[in-house]
Amino acid sequence: MLLVNTGMSKEKEADFVTKLATKIIDNLQVTIGAIHIRYEDALSNPAHPIAVGLTLNQLTALSCNPQWVEGINKSSETGPIFKLAKLDSFSVYWDSFPTLWGDLAPNDLREKLTTVVKTKAKSLRCTQSFVLGGWE
Repeated sequence: MLLVNTGMSKEKEADFVTKLATKIIDNLQVTIGAIHIRYEDALSNPAHPIAVGLTLNQLTALSCNPQWVEGINKSSETGPIFKLAKLDSFSVYWDSFPTLWGDLAPNDLREKLTTVVKTKAKSLRCTQSFVLGGWE
């Protein structure tokens, strides 16, 4: 076993690790995109199936300063961590007379799910009744 003496005490090493972890979390930026979750129910009332779902084009969590300006935190000071969340094209829908997608081939299902996710550049031409979002 190889032991390395860094010349730092255990307390200083722990403090360094804590500061490093805080700096990483402070500057961590996350983007999640092209999400479509759909639930279909044809069993409760086979004569009248339903489909509900949500779509999200993009969710982004960005680092920012206390004035909510985006950017990397270069400060060595410790304190509160500020994150700015951006939600782009979030929609919730309820389809009372759906064409059920559950039996589609995987590639066809992927295309259906993708085409219903609204973006700023692409408006939707679909049959869903949007509870939240879906407007121009």
